[in-house]
Amino acid sequence: PPAQPTQAGTWFVHERVLVLRVETSESDKIPAGLAFTYEVRSVTAQAIVLYDIFMKQEFTLKRAG
Repeated sequence: PPAQPTQAGTWFVHERVLVLRVETSESDKIPAGLAFTYEVRSVTAQAIVLYDIFMKQEFTLKRAG
Protein backbone atom coordinates (compact mmCIF):
# COMPACT_ATOMS: atom_id res chain seq x y z
CA PRO A 1 0.00 0.00 0.00
CA PRO A 2 1.12 3.60 -0.57
CA ALA A 3 2.82 5.47 2.28
CA GLN A 4 0.76 7.89 4.32
CA PRO A 5 1.38 11.57 3.47
CA THR A 6 3.57 13.53 5.85
CA GLN A 7 1.74 16.79 5.10
CA ALA A 8 -1.95 17.62 4.95
CA GLY A 9 -3.86 20.77 4.23
CA THR A 10 -6.29 22.57 1.99
CA TRP A 11 -6.29 23.94 -1.52
CA PHE A 12 -8.26 26.42 -3.60
CA VAL A 13 -8.12 28.15 -6.97
CA HIS A 14 -8.53 31.91 -7.31
CA GLU A 15 -8.17 33.73 -10.64
CA ARG A 16 -6.22 30.83 -12.23
CA VAL A 17 -3.85 30.47 -9.28
CA LEU A 18 -3.78 27.18 -7.35
CA VAL A 19 -2.95 27.65 -3.66
CA LEU A 20 -1.84 24.65 -1.59
CA ARG A 21 -1.77 25.43 2.13
CA VAL A 22 0.02 23.10 4.55
CA GLU A 23 -1.99 22.73 7.77
CA THR A 24 -0.11 19.83 9.39
CA SER A 25 3.37 18.54 8.67
CA GLU A 26 5.81 16.00 10.07
CA SER A 27 8.70 17.73 8.27
CA ASP A 28 10.77 20.59 9.64
CA LYS A 29 11.46 21.65 6.02
CA ILE A 30 7.77 22.17 5.19
CA PRO A 31 6.21 23.74 8.28
CA ALA A 32 2.49 24.10 8.94
CA GLY A 33 1.20 27.44 7.63
CA LEU A 34 3.37 27.38 4.51
CA ALA A 35 1.54 27.94 1.21
CA PHE A 36 2.58 27.06 -2.34
CA THR A 37 1.13 28.90 -5.34
CA TYR A 38 1.05 27.81 -8.97
CA GLU A 39 -0.38 29.44 -12.08
CA VAL A 40 -2.91 27.12 -13.74
CA ARG A 41 -1.98 26.92 -17.44
CA SER A 42 -4.52 24.31 -18.59
CA VAL A 43 -6.88 21.64 -17.26
CA THR A 44 -8.28 18.55 -18.99
CA ALA A 45 -10.04 15.46 -17.66
CA GLN A 46 -6.67 13.68 -17.64
CA ALA A 47 -4.14 16.32 -16.54
CA ILE A 48 -3.44 19.77 -15.16
CA VAL A 49 -0.54 21.94 -16.33
CA LEU A 50 0.88 24.23 -13.65
CA TYR A 51 3.57 26.89 -13.71
CA ASP A 52 5.78 27.64 -10.72
CA ILE A 53 6.27 31.40 -10.88
CA PHE A 54 9.32 31.43 -8.59
CA MET A 55 11.17 28.47 -10.13
CA LYS A 56 10.07 29.50 -13.64
CA GLN A 57 9.17 25.91 -14.43
CA GLU A 58 6.07 24.32 -15.98
CA PHE A 59 4.98 20.83 -14.96
CA THR A 60 2.09 18.45 -15.59
CA LEU A 61 0.19 16.33 -13.09
CA LYS A 62 -1.64 13.40 -14.68
CA ARG A 63 -4.58 11.43 -13.39
CA ALA A 64 -3.65 7.95 -12.17
CA GLY A 65 -5.04 4.96 -13.98
